[in-house]
Amino acid sequence: ELIQFTVPNVELWDGKNPTNIKYPLRYRFFDNTTTESEVFLLRYLVDKAGWEEIGMLAHGNEFDFYGMPYEMPIGMSSTRAQSGFATTIGTPHHYGNLEWGGIDWVQFRGLRPDETKHGFRFDVEPLTGQMMRIAKRLQVNIRVERGPLMDRIISSQERCAVPTKTFNPGGYGCFMYFPLLWYDDQRVFETKATKDFQDTYLTAPGYISLNTSISVAVSVFIVGCSILAWVHQYKKWKVFKARIFLD
Repeated sequence: ELIQFTVPNVELWDGKNPTNIKYPLRYRFFDNTTTESEVFLLRYLVDKAGWEEIGMLAHGNEFDFYGMPYEMPIGMSSTRAQSGFATTIGTPHHYGNLEWGGIDWVQFRGLRPDETKHGFRFDVEPLTGQMMRIAKRLQVNIRVERGPLMDRIISSQERCAVPTKTFNPGGYGCFMYFPLLWYDDQRVFETKATKDFQDTYLTAPGYISLNTSISVAVSVFIVGCSILAWVHQYKKWKVFKARIFLD
């Protein structure tokens, strides 16, 4: 079931510990509320550290049309091997580049980066490891450079006169990472699957644990009563044996 969702007013992952989140699995789009089943979940975010790890894979391997090396921007990863062009994958509306200290996003107008709408996150049920929700949002960009075939890529040509190394410290010349498309793939457990999951893995084990605890408590109570009865009878027997009977 493909559903778009938001979780307003929720404290997100601080980069060290996943946030504990308890909220309904089935919900309405706008207010995200329901009176049906609730499952305790852990939320994980694909943050700056995650993008840096995959971005470092392209270190020293990326070259522009003139053969000069350049660094991968913050919040992006190279897909040249798949496309055959200077393309990258990143966060929609260059959200990550803006949020984590990049400068490539400033070349565009009309961007509206928003973590709620453009962040990559997934929610996991911690006891079973089952992924209950996922919001996979990625953007495809192409690296556009000023050259003989494309000499007007900057709004003001005076802002970037080639050759230069000062326009962007990530490479030589005038260039930008132009967004081609972005997609938002959001999935959640459907209602029946959620209830089956809750009954099978969460509710049933809870009942088993409760019944086991009750059985143990009853057994201890019965054993305790038996011991008290035995002690009482033993004391009465000792008193009886201590008596002296005269004919």
